[in-house]
Amino acid sequence: REAVRLITHRSAFLSLNEIRDLATNLNERDPGFSEIRAKIHGRPDAGDAALVRDYVANNDRPSLFDSSLTAQYEELAAAIDQAYQLSAVADLLERTARTSTSGKLRSALREIASPLTQEDSALSHFEAASQALTVIRERLPQESHVVSRVALLDASIDLERLAFVAGQQLLEKEQVTRREQIGWLQMALLALYGTGFISRPELDELRHSLQLLDQSLISLEQYREELNRVALLPAWAGQRLHMHFAAATTKFSQIEPKALQFVTDRLRGSLLLLFAELQNRLQLDANRVATIEHKLFGRTVGSGLRRLNPGLARGRLYTVGAGGVPDDYDPSDIYVVPETLSELPPVAGLITRSEGNALSHVQLLARNLGIPNVVVAPQWLDELENYAGKTIVLAASPGGVVQLHENGPQWDDVFSRKDSEKPEQLQIDVGKLDLEQAHLFPVRSLRATHSGRVVGPKAAKLGELMWQFPGQVSAGLALPFGVYKQLLDQPKGDTGISMHNWLRLRYKALEQLKTSDPARYKQELKALLQEVRQWFLQVPLPKGFKGLLKSAMQTEFGEEGSYGVFVRSDTNVEDLPKFSGAGLNLTVHHVVGFEETLQAIRRVWASPFSERAFAWRQSLMDQPEHVYASVLLHKSVPASVSGVMVTKDIQSDRRDRITVVSNEGVGGGVAGQLA
Repeated sequence: REAVRLITHRSAFLSLNEIRDLATNLNERDPGFSEIRAKIHGRPDAGDAALVRDYVANNDRPSLFDSSLTAQYEELAAAIDQAYQLSAVADLLERTARTSTSGKLRSALREIASPLTQEDSALSHFEAASQALTVIRERLPQESHVVSRVALLDASIDLERLAFVAGQQLLEKEQVTRREQIGWLQMALLALYGTGFISRPELDELRHSLQLLDQSLISLEQYREELNRVALLPAWAGQRLHMHFAAATTKFSQIEPKALQFVTDRLRGSLLLLFAELQNRLQLDANRVATIEHKLFGRTVGSGLRRLNPGLARGRLYTVGAGGVPDDYDPSDIYVVPETLSELPPVAGLITRSEGNALSHVQLLARNLGIPNVVVAPQWLDELENYAGKTIVLAASPGGVVQLHENGPQWDDVFSRKDSEKPEQLQIDVGKLDLEQAHLFPVRSLRATHSGRVVGPKAAKLGELMWQFPGQVSAGLALPFGVYKQLLDQPKGDTGISMHNWLRLRYKALEQLKTSDPARYKQELKALLQEVRQWFLQVPLPKGFKGLLKSAMQTEFGEEGSYGVFVRSDTNVEDLPKFSGAGLNLTVHHVVGFEETLQAIRRVWASPFSERAFAWRQSLMDQPEHVYASVLLHKSVPASVSGVMVTKDIQSDRRDRITVVSNEGVGGGVAGQLA
């Protein structure tokens, strides 16, 4: 369908996406057009043509307007006029039926068109277009002739435009009941399924929610809960487009970075805008009854802002691409990211353009540190872009209320109180550590009580699970803190002192630089961490270690080459009462072969010294020399789906619910994948 939409092969109306592109190109030549461009992008309607013409007629900067630019403005206005013509859906359905080789499809389209002969209104056009889009989607695979298939897809693209225009006319009606709007939302849902934005199971799930909303007797709590479920559709649609197009857009972005905007632009140039507006109106109404208000730079909005993590932040607003936050990032700023990035450093606040998931490692880290994270729906992204580079305030309450404001003096008292509340520091129980035990532990021999003493929590808790649930956990082997300490006791080059003592002295010197010369501190810390990582990749292993490891792996896992292992970091500074440390350090997936496993173990030992891991930890602790890494070798199992579970509702903190995220493949949901 996207190929037919994008490849020019007929004379057709310009789509909403093409109108958006025209407006963007004009804005690049004429910055004064930005306000109208934002309107066309975020809240389009038929009146935009008059806005464009009035802008040209009333503009007092004639030097900007050469004849070609004036002609392009008229081209844009004419395209808007044309796009918002509500031509007869019945005629389109009849023409489409005649092109089909399927008798069932012809009958279905004519049946949909039949009521239009008695009623020719925006509502009847919207309903017919939505039904026809669904019929075309479901019948298309049975269409035998390629010309007919292309004709059906052409009709689908025309119907998408007509559904949008009819829906926009419905939005202009005054004194509309909740039930009417729920009915329109059901039609928009059907149309989004017909245009391929959601799957059949997603359609059925949201149809069920809309049926519940339409009941005469429903509690306010359930009404708002079902509306929140309906609000998930934009994220689902974005994930579906990512599934189809992420590989291609990522590849093309190497020569044209704008390719990364394809999915976002497609979402914002579709019926999703109409769906989101309807849902937002109902959500605003429900929030008003419940006395809840989201704020977006002075505007009250009902939906399109969803809290992942609560918190309060003030900082300059920056947008980053798929490559992530730049190396010279400022931890006091707020970043708009495309999704929940796995390599995200600690920042003041996060605004996420795509849902990601609430249980990814970085989300759990951000939650620990009170870093607010809010998901913003496509319809509000243009509004955000207007504040790029400006200082804003991001507030997300534990109850789910989200507010974004431009900064002002009224916030100074709030943040002076917040800044005085220092986060609770991590206290490492050094006395608990048993660094003398350097033999290898089969995970089956471990219990939860070993956590933080001889191994980290992953190996210890897996041992506990093996004991509680025999036969349900795959085999594992743990390299304890004692082996790591043996490495640190080796001399650092020709300094004459152990690596452990050398690190302690370097940390002390760096701490003095931190306040006296921050720029030099950052530079020297980066060099130190890189040097230490390199040291772990080359340091001689303890005498006899390789033989012991090879023998233990054969005992626990079998013959070399017959299995793979996940090589997982497992430090004493994670899964603590006030700090999860989730995903800070390295896990190497499914390593096969003894030498390959040894190299992976070295990389895992080095990973606590990555800049990102160090930055997250040091925001809460002041004894970096007491971070010790054990390593867990965990036998791989065949997995088509994987994920994460937390034994409470991560949004409401309710203990009578659980939260699960999952995705296809290995490591689903852990590293910030769409879930």
